[in-house]
Amino acid sequence: MLEKRVENGATKEEAEAALRKAAELMAEYMIDEKDLQDKQEPFVEKKTPFRKTKATLPLAPVLERLFCVQAYFSNIGEHWFFGRESDVDLAIYFYNVILDSMERETRVFRKTEVYKAATDFLYTRHTVERDFQNGFMMGVWRQVEKLVNENSERTRRATGTDLVVVRGAEVENAFNKKHDDCRTVKTRKIKDTCREIVKIGVSIGEKQNLRRGVGEQQERGLLK
Repeated sequence: MLEKRVENGATKEEAEAALRKAAELMAEYMIDEKDLQDKQEPFVEKKTPFRKTKATLPLAPVLERLFCVQAYFSNIGEHWFFGRESDVDLAIYFYNVILDSMERETRVFRKTEVYKAATDFLYTRHTVERDFQNGFMMGVWRQVEKLVNENSERTRRATGTDLVVVRGAEVENAFNKKHDDCRTVKTRKIKDTCREIVKIGVSIGEKQNLRRGVGEQQERGLLK
């Protein structure tokens, strides 16, 4: 299901059906009946090619928080995810979907008067696009925090336990046992040169409906 994308040879209808199903799983998997029991799925590691944009740095903790996985980068330009198999599959899928959406929104932004004014008189194209994309990821992060908090509250009411925290700790412990030689590298703080451009990115990122996914064709973005 998660491999059914148009660029991978699927028809438009197949891709849309797969995206709808993925969105449903994402919205429900934290409170599904099977998640109220001990999961029997094995821990797995899967990789996806690293996308050459600094926006992947803030995206990693977004996916870790949303899907209870551990994300890390290899020295040869690969982005790896560790966790329960279904969670890892969803994290990789939405890693690509969110970045696809960001790239599409960036192309739309390039056609605006704000972009033209900023690049003509104030900043380089690279700076303006970087600030827009940083803002976009901030907006997506806010949506993730809202979704995770809602799921945490529901599971607390249903079971008396915050399954999001429990699952996250479980995955982190398993990851540390398997990769006790991993190094944690502190990344440099992401700069935002133009606050107004960042705000535009944030507003668009906040409109990305992660609960619905990309089940319906919309005029802008893959996550609308």
